[in-house]
Amino acid sequence: MVKSKGKSGFRFLTSRSVVHSKRRLASTSVPARNIIAIAEEKISRLPNGLTVASVDLGGPVAQLVVAYRAGTRYEMPDEAGLVHHIRNCIGGDSQRYYGAQLLWQCGSAGAVVNGMMTRDLLAVQMSVIRDRAPVGLSLLGELAQPAFKPWDIEDFKETLRIDRNYLKPYDMLVEDLHDAAFRNGSLGNYLYAKEESIGKFSHRKMEKFATSQMVTGNAVIVGVNIPHDQILDYASSQFTLPEGSSVSPKPSPYYGGEKRHKHLMKEAHVAIVGKGASLKSLKSVAVQAVLSAAIGQGAAVKYAAGVGQGAVTKAIFKASSGYPFGISAISEVYADEGLAGIYIVSEADHIGPLCDAAIKAVKSFTIDDSALQAAKNIATMNILNRAESTENVALDRAAQILATGKTETVSNLLQAVASVNMTDITK
Repeated sequence: MVKSKGKSGFRFLTSRSVVHSKRRLASTSVPARNIIAIAEEKISRLPNGLTVASVDLGGPVAQLVVAYRAGTRYEMPDEAGLVHHIRNCIGGDSQRYYGAQLLWQCGSAGAVVNGMMTRDLLAVQMSVIRDRAPVGLSLLGELAQPAFKPWDIEDFKETLRIDRNYLKPYDMLVEDLHDAAFRNGSLGNYLYAKEESIGKFSHRKMEKFATSQMVTGNAVIVGVNIPHDQILDYASSQFTLPEGSSVSPKPSPYYGGEKRHKHLMKEAHVAIVGKGASLKSLKSVAVQAVLSAAIGQGAAVKYAAGVGQGAVTKAIFKASSGYPFGISAISEVYADEGLAGIYIVSEADHIGPLCDAAIKAVKSFTIDDSALQAAKNIATMNILNRAESTENVALDRAAQILATGKTETVSNLLQAVASVNMTDITK
């Protein structure tokens, strides 16, 4: 069951729904580094419309991302599932090289390559040893432009079914949640192709979508732990992406609603959310991060007897009568919209009172100074934990640039979190 109701508002460096498709290969284990260290961030825009961004934190592993405004929200009504098909073609042949050759070269460079999709973005991400970053850029540029050869499409068709078979109840819940929250809007489009759409798109259909969306005006190249001159030189002289103007997403306002999905499982999974923040407002993202922590977080220790943190969590615990349950915050942030709320899982026979208690607690939500400070501390820790991964840093910057044309640093977000007050949370 999915519920999406209410008007209260919580993702950016807190969490982001990203679907990955790994294409092998060797990786290099490196120690964690303090990625909020002061480093100069640079953004350049080429005459063809391509945006190039970098931040050099001095780490030994470079993170490279090519991202497009080509997520599922850009699918037309008769194209549901098309982006999933395109994502799974990443790793196949490009126009100039065989896919096996590209992947072999990635392995030789010690690289890991991922194809990713969200409702906003389609992206290809590479982790590679810093010294091999120039080679990685050349390979990434080819992998980010699949040729959509008919035999590749046929070969990759089965991988879409594998993706569907690996979906967890939470994944299916989030799919239905967006459908309920945004109704007929583009953000309500599903990430995963439904069974009836698998294999129905021809190579010409994919080429047409790529021609309109995977162009310079809709693209960004982001590098972390790589000199800006190096990535800029590649983008301006070697990256042969078709030229095209930028395409802004059609508005997909939050409406709210309810959707139920019947399934043969013992547990019931419920999402109760409201309108959240967008990437266009750093202050709103910070407030959402704090609200997420204040409303509910599960126990910090596995198998802990404690209830966890948050007013809603405590209300649900009281209503549970000792039956086991799970709870966590939901925080989705997109270019122009967002969702904020809670996720509850328990046995189906006991989920009703828990949902009632959660809704009542949200409606009567209040917070005092000590609880606000605790929520801000939790939000800060969540942000810093995510920022420990330079892969996340690269992906977050790509999303911000394509949404707003600029980036916000981790430090900026932490300062915004520190400035959140009770009025921001309760209004």
